[in-house]
Amino acid sequence: MLATDSSVNLTPVSVQAPALGVSVHGYVAGRLSVIIRAHQACNRELLKESLESLCASTYPDLEVVVATDTSDLSVQQSLQSVIDSIPWCQPAFAVLTVVDCTGISDTRSRLLNEGVKRSSGQFVAFLDYDDVVYPDGYRILVDELIVSGRGVAAGGTQVAEVTKVADGKFEVGAARPFVHDGRSKLDLFKGNFLPIHSFVINRFVVPKDSICTEESLKRLEDHCLLVKLALVTEFSFAKMNVPVCEYRVFDGVFSGDRSKFLDSKDPDIEAWRQSKEFIVNLVARSTATVNVAQLKEDILERVNIESERAKQQVRHEAQLEIDALKQRVNEAEQTNLALSYQIEKWQAANKNLGAQLDLQNAELSRRPYRVVRWLLSLMHKLTSR
Repeated sequence: MLATDSSVNLTPVSVQAPALGVSVHGYVAGRLSVIIRAHQACNRELLKESLESLCASTYPDLEVVVATDTSDLSVQQSLQSVIDSIPWCQPAFAVLTVVDCTGISDTRSRLLNEGVKRSSGQFVAFLDYDDVVYPDGYRILVDELIVSGRGVAAGGTQVAEVTKVADGKFEVGAARPFVHDGRSKLDLFKGNFLPIHSFVINRFVVPKDSICTEESLKRLEDHCLLVKLALVTEFSFAKMNVPVCEYRVFDGVFSGDRSKFLDSKDPDIEAWRQSKEFIVNLVARSTATVNVAQLKEDILERVNIESERAKQQVRHEAQLEIDALKQRVNEAEQTNLALSYQIEKWQAANKNLGAQLDLQNAELSRRPYRVVRWLLSLMHKLTSR
């Protein structure tokens, strides 16, 4: 079974990276090879969206290997036309490679292995034909591989619901964070929490024969690949809080989540169960050791990242409340200013009205004297005659 030995360190020693474009052990330094498995019945519209997401990638040297399991020339031409419709720009390029899958009922594992063998880059990534990666995703993960010196770097995943509308068209809903309990490499031995397009592998660090999966598996081939990698190299989870890709979910079902159906007799569930048993036995038979100190460091690193993210969220929410309070205070001050201005207008109007009333009162108070003077004057005139 899997042993623990704090004296064994599986973390590779970081060495200075060779110049870009230089061939090292048969691989091109700095180049990232992305493997897409395109079986003959894959939806062409979804494949095109997947390729378009790679075309938008900011990574400087990208090789896209589209591995297909069909020998039908018309199907190959159909897939090639999709590849040719993408406005690739150098140094990004894509190639279609045909894999002989004679006698294999489920070709996903073989396509993965052959895609890796036929790629040329120092770095390797995978992308299902119905998923997408974000423009800066691969650049972020490769940078993390170089800085950390580890064999695998994983990033965060967003989940988007997809519904079929009409004429082979699909509608993609708003993306949301992919929620999981994975925190360290050890968690991969219990279950997979890394979608296949959320990590990148460094071939200069990982043993060549470990970048493969068991070809007999019809399900969980990606989990098998991750377990094999976890047994021979260290993972970096430092970028798990950074979304690097989008996992498309059809009809609300995650393709790998079958744990609650283990008692079912459905053939698909049976294939899932067999794959799960194979992975459990793979871990149990392994003689690899786990660096406990490194594992603790990974867990603490993830805890610190999550803690900092929670603090930032609290700060953000507090700042929103403060800004809202400031807005209310500002609105109240504006209202008070408006009321003060109105009161001043009323006071000025009252003062003006008071002055007018005083003038009228003065005028009225003088009128009786004018009448008396007029009468006296009239009497004087009459008596003088």
